[in-house]
Amino acid sequence: MDLNTPEARGKSSDARFVKKVLTPDEQRAVRRSSCSDRLLWTFWAAKETAYKAVSKKYPDISSAPSRYDVVLDLAENMSSITNWTPGLVHTPKGPVPVRVMHHAEYVHCIGGYSRSGNLDSMEWGIGGIDLRSVSDDFMHSFSERESFIVRRLAASKIAEILRCRPEDIFITRQTHCKTQDPPKVYVQGRPADLDISLSHDGRFAAFAIADFYLLKNKGLK
Repeated sequence: MDLNTPEARGKSSDARFVKKVLTPDEQRAVRRSSCSDRLLWTFWAAKETAYKAVSKKYPDISSAPSRYDVVLDLAENMSSITNWTPGLVHTPKGPVPVRVMHHAEYVHCIGGYSRSGNLDSMEWGIGGIDLRSVSDDFMHSFSERESFIVRRLAASKIAEILRCRPEDIFITRQTHCKTQDPPKVYVQGRPADLDISLSHDGRFAAFAIADFYLLKNKGLK
């Protein structure tokens, strides 16, 4: 979550929005916080991460943020430049462990459900979005170019660890009417058993890959 977009700044003062997306306990925490915007988007990022993790197994699960109860360990200073905050999101299908990274300019969250619940086994990355680096000759919308950039970021990391070329990595997702399947990764044309999540907002793109060491140990290239 880019904290400096016009949509993000000052949103904690939007009582209607806060009431819609947060539980009563979360609302009280935001009102009491000296970093109310940052805490709001911390809750939001945790809820979104948990929903994306659970919806891979339960595609019809509700996405209503208020149904995802976030419990965070806020012992550390929320205004610190870089700090990982652990927590748990209680979803309609059970708990999802999460970790939220607080940066001066963004909030980033990783989380996992069932087999991807071991956050220590995750590979993740964050990069800047420079739309000028992508030609608009074949991608006319900002969304298409942002999606391309985040896939390129993830492909570069996968290729680095598998010691292959970024061109050997292909990441795609199928669209059905108004819904999309989770992204799938192909290595040298073969499907890879990778649980990957992609996201982008404002000036930043991010990815997370669960249980990456399993694929690495198989030696798939």
